[in-house]
Amino acid sequence: MRIALLAFIILFGITQNKAQQFCALVGITATEHAYINEKGEITYKEKIDEAIFPISNGLGRIKKNNKWGYINYKGEIVIPINFDKAENFSEGLALVKIKGKWGYINTKGDTVIKPIYEHAKSFHENMAIVKIDGKDGFINSKGELIVKAIYANIHNYSNGKAWVNKDGKWGCINKQGNYLIEPQYRYTDEFGDEICCVKIDSDIAYIDSLNNFTIKPNERNKIIYSLNATGEKYAQHNNGLMPYFSSNKYGFCDKYGKSVIPATFEKVMNFEVGYALVKIEDGWNYINPRGQVLFKNSFHNLTNYKNGFIGARTGLGNWGYIDLSGNWIIQPQYHSISYFESTEIKQL
Repeated sequence: MRIALLAFIILFGITQNKAQQFCALVGITATEHAYINEKGEITYKEKIDEAIFPISNGLGRIKKNNKWGYINYKGEIVIPINFDKAENFSEGLALVKIKGKWGYINTKGDTVIKPIYEHAKSFHENMAIVKIDGKDGFINSKGELIVKAIYANIHNYSNGKAWVNKDGKWGCINKQGNYLIEPQYRYTDEFGDEICCVKIDSDIAYIDSLNNFTIKPNERNKIIYSLNATGEKYAQHNNGLMPYFSSNKYGFCDKYGKSVIPATFEKVMNFEVGYALVKIEDGWNYINPRGQVLFKNSFHNLTNYKNGFIGARTGLGNWGYIDLSGNWIIQPQYHSISYFESTEIKQL
């Protein structure tokens, strides 16, 4: 009897752990939204007097009567709807606005860092950007000011390094606030695989974490193209590769600008979690670092791969979700979609 009971408890526990592991916010119509599980089953449907947002760290933001709070994937209120503004949870903390000032709460709704900042951003690598008297600095998850607020602008930490703007020039600091690279660049992007794009006057180049050029400014014709219209997001080096442009086509090169995957694509995006989105003649597809196309048939639109799901649609109609083999997990039926995220409420 005890053995049977123990087996039941173990089996029940496994079943419970597997159930509702991930959920996504989808638009059923242009004005109706809901959370769904991995099978496409609705776990909570937005009410007419509220707005819900994607899950992050197990909780989703909800707006009602111009106030903000947090719910779980079932729509149960976990943190009361009483904030003037609220951002997604990141690393167990969420940025919230109370009486004109920003602070941070944990997933229980407890105030961890008092609302004293005129502006702030979410945590990355246990550090968050805060604005004090018009200048930017960094605090840790205890609210301690680690990097003094003396900068005109700063980027989030990436692999222990952050770019900071001092007197109109960008330099790079470590988590103690010490310069790794003195301010000297007109603009910089984040490090990817310890390689970063920098702007020097009107030209761009790539450097490593020791500030050595891997692609010099006068070698720009080797690669480099902007991923957006503003020119402030450049090809990023991930998985040992970054996009390049040649003869009106796109491919991927190494950190020195040497072609690895020939320029045969209509458009490409940076590698993310081992795969890159590429556009070929008949639509969008995915490639691996060897340049091999993943899907037999291309799609009209694809999202980035995350947690086993890729958002996809075959035409201008509805969205659904596919796997890395290009097979439908959830058939196209949604007006809009978001990434699948874990339903586990993560504690700090």
